[in-house]
Amino acid sequence: MLPHLDLQEHSATITLQRPGAANKLTPEDLPVLIQHLEEVNRHDDIRVLILRSEGKYFCSGYDISEVQGSQTKGSSFGEMVDAFEQCRRFRSP
Repeated sequence: MLPHLDLQEHSATITLQRPGAANKLTPEDLPVLIQHLEEVNRHDDIRVLILRSEGKYFCSGYDISEVQGSQTKGSSFGEMVDAFEQCRRFRSP
């Protein structure tokens, strides 16, 4: 399943939902994760961002088996950088 966003009064929670795969990020997950982070950053009333996951592992990294032999390797790396940049830019109190 794709990452899920839950907005509350002053907080946002993004949940990684691939516990059976140790919550590895896939090429499909990254654009959704970036979209959620951009959405959170548009809300001035959000003061707390919680990144969580289902299952035993938070995130075991990027699922390289999804891009082996693919033409999307470079764009996937760029999306990963974009996701980290969105987290870095999150305003904190």
